[in-house]
Amino acid sequence: IVLLTKSFKTDELLRGRKNLLMLSILNLLGSLLFLLAITQTYVAYVIALKRTSGMLSVLIGHFILGEANLRERILGSFIMFIGVILILFT
Repeated sequence: IVLLTKSFKTDELLRGRKNLLMLSILNLLGSLLFLLAITQTYVAYVIALKRTSGMLSVLIGHFILGEANLRERILGSFIMFIGVILILFT
């Protein structure tokens, strides 16, 4: 789909192909580990743990990328964390 748009430049894709390949491999590895984890324990536990990645993304986004609105995002992450705790202990 990306290649069919007129505004997309294929030379940019070719310049970043090493990064794209690395991201693809890491994404595949993450998916495989997720499926393996589902076979090893309760699905609710695995999904709750996977959803905590959003909380980490909030911190990375603020400290590394300089994103704004940290207070609102921390509040949302805290609500997600409470949900994870409720799932794990019920």
